[in-house]
Amino acid sequence: MAKPAGSDFQGLGDAGFTHLYVRAFPGDESEARAERRHAMTREALVRRIRSEFEEMPGLSLTLAQAARLFGLQPDTCLRVLLGLCEQGFVRVRGDGRYVLRSEAA
Repeated sequence: MAKPAGSDFQGLGDAGFTHLYVRAFPGDESEARAERRHAMTREALVRRIRSEFEEMPGLSLTLAQAARLFGLQPDTCLRVLLGLCEQGFVRVRGDGRYVLRSEAA
């Protein structure tokens, strides 16, 4: 899919956590399939990051460390981590490190 003018859409490789660009035309099945793949990729990424925090008690990561660990661009990693913060799964400590909500105190 071509990048729309003025859009910050990065493509499937970006994991598209926010600013998802969807072009919907009646009967355009390829667009619908692409959107489902995009959502599945995003969900799989979030599940993987959640499991890393759950499987490593005491995990405390800066944004740069998290991006390296998860193999993501920093902006993509930030969007995922902020989404997990909004869900109440992780939180950012005063020193800027992301930790499980239950270990934040």
